[in-house]
Amino acid sequence: MTESEYLTAVSDEVGRSGRATPRSLELIAQGLREHPASPALWNRRGDLIQISGDDGIYSLGDALASYRRALAFDPQNSESKKEIAKFLGLHGELDGKAG
Repeated sequence: MTESEYLTAVSDEVGRSGRATPRSLELIAQGLREHPASPALWNRRGDLIQISGDDGIYSLGDALASYRRALAFDPQNSESKKEIAKFLGLHGELDGKAG
């Protein structure tokens, strides 16, 4: 599948259930295996982790790491910068240090 097809499949899955599901997390993982340098997929992974709630297998640190990974692949990516700022505004640096 293309990067765009993975993003669409994930959106469809989340839309059906109203939340991140194990299936949506698996789809994003598959997409990243095929397109590991995709900022859009890394950003979406961060989003999914944040909305997966307590039943998720990931931590909030994994979400922040995903956004930072997206930014590393494309340092000018405004979506990644926005997501990092939003995350830090909500959660701060998870190690207790200012970001």
